[in-house]
Amino acid sequence: MADAHIARLCVLYEDLRLELQGVLGHAISSPETLGSSPLGARLDGNDSYRNYYFLRRSVGTLFEFAEGIHLLNSDPDFLKIELGEALSSEWLESVDFFDSKFDLIQKVRNDIGGHFGSVASRYAVKNLREGAAGKLELLLDDKDGRIELRLHFAGDIAATALLKHLEGETDDERVSGFFQNVLVVAYKHATKAVQILVGVHLLPKLGL
Repeated sequence: MADAHIARLCVLYEDLRLELQGVLGHAISSPETLGSSPLGARLDGNDSYRNYYFLRRSVGTLFEFAEGIHLLNSDPDFLKIELGEALSSEWLESVDFFDSKFDLIQKVRNDIGGHFGSVASRYAVKNLREGAAGKLELLLDDKDGRIELRLHFAGDIAATALLKHLEGETDDERVSGFFQNVLVVAYKHATKAVQILVGVHLLPKLGL
């Protein structure tokens, strides 16, 4: 089963990398290039729905990755693999991080990490900030008369639902804190964990 768990983590790592690129709006050259949250001070929903979409998707992927790490670390076949003292220490750091954040990741994922559920919607409607953007836009195509509908206020709804389980004095602090202290750190640990798995398990199998 260890091979199956490792294969799952490799796929989830690539999913997470692409989703975080979607949040940031640019490619990630290395985990160290991840800067401050691009979502801070952007809870008006006017231009940030794309960012929140990828953020929500990344939470779902992150939950699966945390689950996969736990399952792999409990697999008897994996426990037979010699990591060495240095890599073993780094591996356990990543395992401990995902274990410590698992409950929070699961709560956020259950609300918004998959599809946007009714629980998240009810919370958002009850807790929308004063002055939240209620903007919608109708774009008319002069050539064929078609109308394109853009619901900018959906960004506010998605952003508000994200706040339910997060801590901080302001909305921006809560979102930025989750991005920096959970998503960014998780991506760095995911990168380290997958690099270890590739180095000690996949490359030797390929004779490299």
